[in-house]
Amino acid sequence: MPSIQTWKKLTALSGLAFGTFLWMHLLCHASLSIRWELAQANLLKTRAIYQHPLFEAGMVLALLIHMMSNAVVVMHRRKITALAAPAAEEKEPAGTTLELKAHRTAGIILGISIVGHVAATRIGPLLFLDDPAAYDYSFVAKVNDEVPYNLFSVYMAIFAMAAVWHGIYGTRSALAMLSGGSVIGTAFPVPLKFLASLSHLIMISAAASLTGYYYVIDKDAKAALHEDVFKGMGMH
Repeated sequence: MPSIQTWKKLTALSGLAFGTFLWMHLLCHASLSIRWELAQANLLKTRAIYQHPLFEAGMVLALLIHMMSNAVVVMHRRKITALAAPAAEEKEPAGTTLELKAHRTAGIILGISIVGHVAATRIGPLLFLDDPAAYDYSFVAKVNDEVPYNLFSVYMAIFAMAAVWHGIYGTRSALAMLSGGSVIGTAFPVPLKFLASLSHLIMISAAASLTGYYYVIDKDAKAALHEDVFKGMGMH
């Protein structure tokens, strides 16, 4: 049975590996705030990389390892905490900062959301479109039209912000772990806080763009394809 340190290293390595896709994907979303055509072009360019069969298989494997190894680490941490204090007096372990709590909360949001996200944006197009590459941001904008009060864009903004924070904190933590250190109990660097705050604003702006707030989104060109996917997934 691997030691807990081995599981932690697996969490770090798999997180960094999956991060290669995550940052490409988030940069595409960020470009929605600039120009619709730019975001669509970036989506096609990055897909040529992360939808390559070898890359995609590696990405799925990295995600599964990350989730499994992290679950082992969490169970180990809870066991240690339970042994250290009676249930009635349970407290957060020393060194648990607000940033770390946010990182863990973001991980829970991502873990819950990612299955539906993959089903809608990858599996659905593969099943219900002759050419899965036809799936673009107009499909997301169309879903937002179907959900009242722009609530879908609000959800997308929360999802994207969780990904940004989990990625920024996780990258720093993983690099420290693999170099023999730890970020637990250390102050979170101000430049990274600024980067995270700016990234959150960009993700909110990107989600707002899908509502048509910045520019007119052409959803008529692929209206028939929207219907094919939505009907296939039981949304219509």
